[in-house]
Amino acid sequence: MSISKKFRAYTVTFTLLFSILSLSIFNINYVKAQPFDEDTDLSNLIDTFLEYIDFNDPLNPHPFRYVGVWDCNKTTTIKGEITFNLYFSSPLRTRADFWNNRDSVNISVYHKNINGSIEILKNGNKSYVELQPNLIGEVVQSTEVSLKNINQTVDDGESLIFVVEIIQSKKPWQDFIEKKVYLLDSIVDWLKTNENPEYAEWGIMIEDLLNQSKEIAQILGISEEIIGEKIGELFNVLFSSAFFYGSDSYPSSVSFKTSEDDDKKLYFREDPSELQYGYYSLIASTIGTEFPYEKNINETKPNDSSNHSWPPIAAIGETVNLLFSNETDLENNTTNSDLNDVILWAVVWILKTLKEREIISGNVLTYYLHNDNIMNEIKSTDSKTIRTTLSNEPVTFKGDSFVRNMIIENATAELYVYYPKILPIQSIEINVTLKNGDTIIASDTKEIGGSGLDEILGPNSPTVFYFEKFKENQIWYDKDIALEISVSNKPALSLKPVINYNSINYPSSLILRYRETDNVQIGEVNDKPVYASGSAEYFINVTSRYSENKINITVEEQESVGNWTIYYYPKSVNIGENGSATIHLFVNSTAKDDSAYNRDKIDLLINATGKTGFSSKSTNVSVSFEAVEYNIEIITPNGLKIKHGSEGIYQFIVRNRNKGFIADNYIIEVTSEHNFSLSYNTYIGTKSKPLEVYNQKDDEPAEAVLNVTVFVPWYTDVSSDVLTFNITSQHSLNYLNDYYNETNVTTKIIKPNILESAYKLFESAAQKIGLSGWYAGWALIGTIFVLLLIIVIFLVLIKRRKFVELICLERIKEIKPDEKAEFEITIKNPCKNVLTYELKTMINSSVEGFDVLLDTTQAIIESKQSTKIKLIVKPTDYVKKDDWIEVKVIAKALNKKKPGKISTVTTIKDSETKLHISNVFHWPRVFNKDDRVETSFKLVNKGDVSARNINVILYVNDEEKNKVENITIPRGGYADISIPWIAVKGKNEVYIVVK
Repeated sequence: MSISKKFRAYTVTFTLLFSILSLSIFNINYVKAQPFDEDTDLSNLIDTFLEYIDFNDPLNPHPFRYVGVWDCNKTTTIKGEITFNLYFSSPLRTRADFWNNRDSVNISVYHKNINGSIEILKNGNKSYVELQPNLIGEVVQSTEVSLKNINQTVDDGESLIFVVEIIQSKKPWQDFIEKKVYLLDSIVDWLKTNENPEYAEWGIMIEDLLNQSKEIAQILGISEEIIGEKIGELFNVLFSSAFFYGSDSYPSSVSFKTSEDDDKKLYFREDPSELQYGYYSLIASTIGTEFPYEKNINETKPNDSSNHSWPPIAAIGETVNLLFSNETDLENNTTNSDLNDVILWAVVWILKTLKEREIISGNVLTYYLHNDNIMNEIKSTDSKTIRTTLSNEPVTFKGDSFVRNMIIENATAELYVYYPKILPIQSIEINVTLKNGDTIIASDTKEIGGSGLDEILGPNSPTVFYFEKFKENQIWYDKDIALEISVSNKPALSLKPVINYNSINYPSSLILRYRETDNVQIGEVNDKPVYASGSAEYFINVTSRYSENKINITVEEQESVGNWTIYYYPKSVNIGENGSATIHLFVNSTAKDDSAYNRDKIDLLINATGKTGFSSKSTNVSVSFEAVEYNIEIITPNGLKIKHGSEGIYQFIVRNRNKGFIADNYIIEVTSEHNFSLSYNTYIGTKSKPLEVYNQKDDEPAEAVLNVTVFVPWYTDVSSDVLTFNITSQHSLNYLNDYYNETNVTTKIIKPNILESAYKLFESAAQKIGLSGWYAGWALIGTIFVLLLIIVIFLVLIKRRKFVELICLERIKEIKPDEKAEFEITIKNPCKNVLTYELKTMINSSVEGFDVLLDTTQAIIESKQSTKIKLIVKPTDYVKKDDWIEVKVIAKALNKKKPGKISTVTTIKDSETKLHISNVFHWPRVFNKDDRVETSFKLVNKGDVSARNINVILYVNDEEKNKVENITIPRGGYADISIPWIAVKGKNEVYIVVK
């Protein structure tokens, strides 16, 4: 391509890049874009993209990263090396090592298993491999990169993902364009007024570029200085390396050996892969699926004559030729894929640019060098320049410390160093060190040559020092920022270098890009819904890595609709090292009715600010139906007593106790434990008139009364039945938050009485035998009653029939102990047959002092005849005073079950017990103290009845010595008794007492 065409191509490329976003979103008829709502604008769309973008994820779309996917259709095991044979463009500035502008490449390989999980291979990455093209050679040259010690099995249906990422170095073009972009307006005016129509056309195109750039910058809030910076970055892309693939000329490939010693070679291709990873699906759904990012890798060698690259600089020439071609139009040309690559790359590049801006927005601090060796954020407007000579001893500039600890992400020093040279080959090294107090943060050294003829008073552009390898990237709040500048490797025959600063022409500066530390952290804070007039309660955990005397807590309202109040405590906390504290936050809706739902909301920003760090979390509280707290009050009636065959009515009172002003309708279901018939309304409230929330303060509080009628069947044997009253909120069902309440009431059943049960039995029996009508039961009852009466009479007659009659005219006799009682008993046979009777006596008492005798034990008696027998009762010697005896005489006819009985009673009168002691004798008659003495005597019963339970007690000198108990002596009898005792000293008077 000629210089003229190349300049034209680059110009058109910039025009495309800065207009591509609006073209691809709004009005490009050959892109299948999704429709947007009328109120959706570019800024909102980009904000949506940026929310999901993570450019640090190596599989996400990236302006300098190629992602290729190989889909495995047969289980393959890779062992050993994976060798990449890749083609990269090599602009002139990247070929010579002394320019120090060579680019690098990162290689990585990922495994996607059958479940979709993606992990990097062990030993599967190589970073910052420097591209070293030949100084003399083709523009596009091959590079070989190997990954060693790979051991990975890929099953059928799984994939390997190969990532090639170019790390472009910053070229001189970029600094030049960034600083001189303001000259474009002048160039445009000159080109537009030039007599050469082609120059005028270029001027119009460049003017369009600038106008669209400013328009997009205004939409996105980007300053013109940043536009210049980004145009410089675009120039850097065009003059840096790009990855070439997918063509016959540049068949980039990857090779490896399998476990079966098969050589497999895969080629990087242009055709798209089915894999859509990360946020690419979001981009594709917006700008169209005709913009593929992930590419296929397979064993088919490409034979495409068109060159493909990423970044797509290979497509620039063909795209420009297409735009300027008169042979065909853009819309129907078969090389639309070239333009699609440019469009996709532009979208990804712009998104990455905005993401970087989003990350560093508000976190860039520029210190300008001033007199008295200080630095601050004030840019000098003075035309007078301060010049300080540099030497081996560092010149130190100090700036104010940060208000709290920060992490330095990127730091550059743009210093206007002036070095007048004597010999053309002379150069020096400028050393710049960034410090925080006495701690070295980072250093950089630049070798600079002498100033040219056009830099007599000072350098035209600053020397940029990049602080990339940080020894310590945390800046402490209580330490100043310092910049030390010194010289090394100064030739002997040279002038001293000078740094120019503190003027509008030479604004030497230190630029710090920083972010907050993670020393202070706010725990997870989730969005919360509330009901109208409800409260969202948060317990917010704040942690600190270092000891903090005071961490201030603020809760800021970002945006709100409706009425809200916010309260939280404490306002500040004291946290020790690796400690934590809890903040209690209440966000209260003060809505007065249900119109707040899906309308009222509040966005909050919760900040924790300490000396060593800052943390911020956002949350949203909205009035939502999903947060409604449902409640139903049921006033349950008392249980009823209902007689079988009748009905009872229960009256339930229902009150809507929902929180959040939610009127409601209710679904009613009532069930009976024994499936009794019920009657009730199944709904409370209607769509047009739901049940309002119960408020006791109202004149007529809203409540509903529901009557439930219970029908108890006739003649049921159930004694009680539980009625279950279930009520469900219709509103809760609409929001998948089912709420119900239920209550029980027990019905006592008055069951049939005996007569009713009997009648039911007879009625059933009458129906079975064919009787019908209301009288059937009574007729059967009457019939059965007559039969029962006959049976009862018959049984009574049988019961009353006797086989023997016993007659005794004097059945109670009183006798003296020495007499006997004789009872004359007549036995009569009332039957028509001769009966033989067995006769016996039965004594009902346990008295032993009587003898009982019948004069016969058997009697044969003719029909209707009788005979007499005698019962004799005689006291024995052991009869007691007032003793008595009952004797039953039993006569039982042989072979008959029912005997005859008659009782007699005999009592004792005029009896007494007389006891007499005689023949008392002591042995030995003479004894000493403690001798055993035995007293013997005879105890005689001279009474007419026996003496029982006699106790004999022996006393010596009025002291009881021994006794004999429970002696029985029959009448006229006696007992010989001997009682031993121990003699005492002196006289022994013996007394014998009988009780």
